[in-house]
Amino acid sequence: SLVSLVLCGIGMGDEGGGTIAHALSYNSSLRSLDLGFNWLENQAAADLGAALVANSHLQALQLNNNEMGAKGVGLLAAGLALNSALTALALSCNALGNKGGTGMADALRTNTTLVHLSLDNTGSGDAAAAALAQVLVLNTTLTSLNLAHCLLSDAGGQSLAGALKPNNTLLRLDLSANALGEGGVVAIGQVLRHWPFSEDLVILGVAFSLYWAALGLPAEEEAEAQILKSSLCYGFSIVHVLGR
Repeated sequence: SLVSLVLCGIGMGDEGGGTIAHALSYNSSLRSLDLGFNWLENQAAADLGAALVANSHLQALQLNNNEMGAKGVGLLAAGLALNSALTALALSCNALGNKGGTGMADALRTNTTLVHLSLDNTGSGDAAAAALAQVLVLNTTLTSLNLAHCLLSDAGGQSLAGALKPNNTLLRLDLSANALGEGGVVAIGQVLRHWPFSEDLVILGVAFSLYWAALGLPAEEEAEAQILKSSLCYGFSIVHVLGR
C-alpha cells in the first residue's frame, strides 16, 4: 500500500485539492502527503480540514507555498483540533496573517498529537504569537515551532518568552528574520539563562548579543553565561543556552 505521496508543483488548484482530500477521508494507508506549490486556496484548506476529521492515519501533511488565507486555514485548524494522528504540519508561505495563526493556536488547545508545526513566512504576527504562547503554557506535545519571517516584534518575543518558562516540551523554536529588538531578545534570554528546563532548547535566529549588551556583560563573560554552541545551520545562527 502507498504510504508516502508527493504531488508538488503540478498546479492542481482547489478542485484537485478537494479530490485528494475526499480520497484521504477513506484512506487508511497513507502516512505522508506533500501538496506544496499547487495554488491551493481556502476551499482546498477547508476540504483538507474535513479530511483530517475523518482520517486517523496520516502523520505528516505539507502545504507549503500555496494560496491559503486565514478563512481556509481556520477551517483546516478546526479539523486539526479533532484529529488524533497528525504529528507534522507545514504551512510555510501561506497568507495566514494574525487571524490564521491564531486559528492554528486554537487547534492546539485540543489537539494532543502534533509535534512539528511550521508557520514561517505566513505573516502570523504578534497577535498570533501571543495566542500560540498561551497554548504553549499548557501544551505537552509540540517539540518544534517555526515562526521565522513572521513579522514578530518585541511584543511577540516577550509573549513567547512568557511561554518558555512553564513549557518543558518545546525543543526547537525558529524566530529567524523577525524584528524582535532588545525587549524581545532580553525576555527570551532571561528565561534561557535562569530556567533549568531550557537546557535542551535550541533557539534559532535570535541575536543574543543584544541580551549581553543589555546586561552590560563584556564579551569575556559570555562563557560564564554558559553559551554552549554557536554555529551556522541553513544560514541562521543557532544559539543553545544552558539554564543555570
